[in-house]
Amino acid sequence: MYLIEIWFAIDWLQYLYSPLAVVLVICSLWRLRGFNLYILLLLLIIAFYIFIDRDVHFTVMLASFGENMSLLGLFILVPLFGVYLSNAGYYGALSELIQKREEVKGAHPYRLGYGLTAFMGSILNLGSLPLIFRMGQESLSSFGQKQFALTLMRAFGFCMLFSPYFVNVGLVLVLYDLAWLEIAGFAVILAVIYTIMAALFFKRTTFANEVYQVKRKEEQRKVTEATVPGFVFYMLCLLLLSFLLELALPLNMLTVVTTLALVYPFIWALFKRMGMVYMQAAHEYMKLSFTRLYRELGIFITAGVIGAAIAVTGMGVIVSEWLVNISNGIVPVIIFILIMISILLALVGIHPVIIIIGLGSALSPGMFGMEPSVMAVVLLCAWALSTQLSPFSGSVLMTSYLADESSGQLTKKNVGFVMALVGVMTAVLTVFHIFQS
Repeated sequence: MYLIEIWFAIDWLQYLYSPLAVVLVICSLWRLRGFNLYILLLLLIIAFYIFIDRDVHFTVMLASFGENMSLLGLFILVPLFGVYLSNAGYYGALSELIQKREEVKGAHPYRLGYGLTAFMGSILNLGSLPLIFRMGQESLSSFGQKQFALTLMRAFGFCMLFSPYFVNVGLVLVLYDLAWLEIAGFAVILAVIYTIMAALFFKRTTFANEVYQVKRKEEQRKVTEATVPGFVFYMLCLLLLSFLLELALPLNMLTVVTTLALVYPFIWALFKRMGMVYMQAAHEYMKLSFTRLYRELGIFITAGVIGAAIAVTGMGVIVSEWLVNISNGIVPVIIFILIMISILLALVGIHPVIIIIGLGSALSPGMFGMEPSVMAVVLLCAWALSTQLSPFSGSVLMTSYLADESSGQLTKKNVGFVMALVGVMTAVLTVFHIFQS
């Protein structure tokens, strides 16, 4: 219903899907426990208090639950790109190529893992981490389990800085009404600098209790027609189509990507004569999606409600003036404070989507003399770095499972890396600000 509303400009549909979002957030809260539950309940209470205090109409309150429907669509549907790849046999073909490459060029497991995650993770999101880790177990002769997993996690941060298939990128584009191409140049430069820093810190990150993985006994693989060039062609066509559609249509990248997630893999499956196989796999994925994603869905919906509440308070001017006063209007100080606020709040368990929506809704870039595109990449950096350091983030928790190491220990290993990036990114973002001024 959300996609129909966007494509055909049927505004009243929001009053149909917003009540469904209310049901969804209630179901999510019912399953949540501990700190996350208390934070979301507190935010919802604050939002309702603001709505009532400001005498906001009931329909506006209801519509706030559908405020982040674009993020939900992106988060739920983007993995369908990977569902097709898995069932078409492309992962097996890629694993075989890795084995052959190692025989010819020698073992470079960490460099290979970073590169694969940077490429595949840009589209497949968090699901790329266990997939590439499993490929490493099946294809690489030997690697340190903990260091390999940490390398994949850092590569995931690279993806978060620029990929239009990620929720954080889509969110900042919506917050500041930007097209992806308006931030793409800055974002790619930041991602390259991030990679250089990851390479510099690689040898400084070692584990005293490292466990070395050796290749499992080879199993008989199912013969498929899938090839690595076919996999690359699938990915490149998707990227090209996404950018061309954003340029050609009056729609943002979130809508384009979410729509493509529904139709692109299905069309490929039909072309490969595996339409029924794909549909069955997609059905199984969707059937279990709430069980896997209820925490994130509840957070995204709640963040949309609190963001809508903040928007009616006029808090943006107050917070912006406070930030200007405390920083004396010095842009590098403003950037540093914003990044550090995001990291510190993430460290105590507040999800970055809540932080970024709160900051993005409250801050007016014009009050800092900053262009919206620069503010957008500031928030991208803040989100990417906070997820690298927060023991509550999805990427850290996934890496903790893969590395068989506590999330607290992983974040300790990342402190130097992240803090060095805070300094470097602050300087680079200041240059972007000067360039745009």
